Amino acid sequence: MDNKLKNIFIEIISKNFKIGFIITILIFHSCQIDFGKDEIEKDIYTGIIIDKFQDKNDHYMWTLEIKSDIKYNIIAERWNGLWQYAEIGDSVLKPENTLDLKIRKKNGITKIFKYE
Repeated sequence: MDNKLKNIFIEIISKNFKIGFIITILIFHSCQIDFGKDEIEKDIYTGIIIDKFQDKNDHYMWTLEIKSDIKYNIIAERWNGLWQYAEIGDSVLKPENTLDLKIRKKNGITKIFKYE
């Protein structure tokens, strides 16, 4: 194969790869696929909120730190209104096989947040 033919072949493959990559990105973006949703549904959250912060190590996501037997973080942005409502000292409950998250205030009022 001469150089001219090689260059044409490489150019065609390169353009097709770029177009395929762009189409793939557009499909994933338009479907708004949430790859973590299945994992979150399996998770169990139970404990007390001990901190609220923007996690600079995770794209400045609004995060609640929960303490039970261990400490763990919940990304509050996944539940609309959770960040504004939750306060340090509130109880958190998210049973397995659901995406609903409950916040119970010290006065006993409970509010359920739907995963978005």
